[in-house]
Amino acid sequence: MKTVTTVSEAEVLLAEAVRARREHEATQSQARVKLSAKAWRRGILALSGHGEDVVDRLREALAKDPRDQNGRSINYRHVEEYAHAMAERIRQNGWWEPGLGPAPLVAGVDYDRADTQIRNIPGANLYTAILLELEDLERRAPQAFGPLDDPKKYGEERRKVEDRAREALARFTEVPDEVLVSLAWRRGVEFPVDREPVDEVRRRDFAGVASRLVDDAMRGAEPSAAPHWEKGRRDTAAPAIGEAILGGTRFGA
Repeated sequence: MKTVTTVSEAEVLLAEAVRARREHEATQSQARVKLSAKAWRRGILALSGHGEDVVDRLREALAKDPRDQNGRSINYRHVEEYAHAMAERIRQNGWWEPGLGPAPLVAGVDYDRADTQIRNIPGANLYTAILLELEDLERRAPQAFGPLDDPKKYGEERRKVEDRAREALARFTEVPDEVLVSLAWRRGVEFPVDREPVDEVRRRDFAGVASRLVDDAMRGAEPSAAPHWEKGRRDTAAPAIGEAILGGTRFGA
C-alpha cells in the first residue's frame, strides 16, 4: 500500500474500515443470515457418527420411559435437560454452527450425568439428543433457523467477513502518525499526542488511535466544529483537509 500523506486519503481508509466493521457486526447479530434446520441436522448428524436409526432408538426410549410428577424423564432427565439447553442456545443466538469434537458444554446442566445416561442407548451420544431436540425447536421456534443449507459455505463466508474487517483496520492502522493527528483534529477525537523524539515511545502513545477513530465513526459522529487536544496542543491551525503534511514542519520534531 502506498504511503498515505493526506487527510483525505486517510478518510477513505477510515470509511473502508467502518464499512468492513459494520459488515462484520451484522454477522454477529440476531439479524444475521442463519443456517437452516436442514443444515443444522446434517452437521450434527455428521458429528454424531451414526445414522437416523439411533435417533429413532432414543426417541423410542424417551417415549417409553416413566415420568415424574413434573413430566420429566426418570432415566434420561439430564439428557433432556442438556438437549433443551443446547436448542435454546441456537434459538437465543448463542450457537451459530456445528463445530468439531465432543458435544459442547452448556451452563446449568450436569454434562457428565447427561453423557452417562445417553450411553444407555446403544450407539447414542449427546449429539443424538441434540438431533432429536432440533425437531422440537423447528416446530416451536422456526425463526431460530434461516435459509442457508450449506454449513461449510456458511463458515467460509463468515471468515471472509472477519478477514475483510481485520485487513481494513490493518490498512488504516498503517496511516502515518502525522496524518492520524490531523484526522483526529478534524473529527474532534481526543488522545495523547506527546511529541516524543523516541519512535518506540511515540508508537506506544499512538497505540489504538486507528481503532479509536473507527469507533468514533461507527457512532456516526460528525467532525467537531471545535476540536481540542488532551496534550501537545499547537497554537497554529490544523492542516486543511487534503493538505499534504507528511514530512512537513507543522507536526515535525
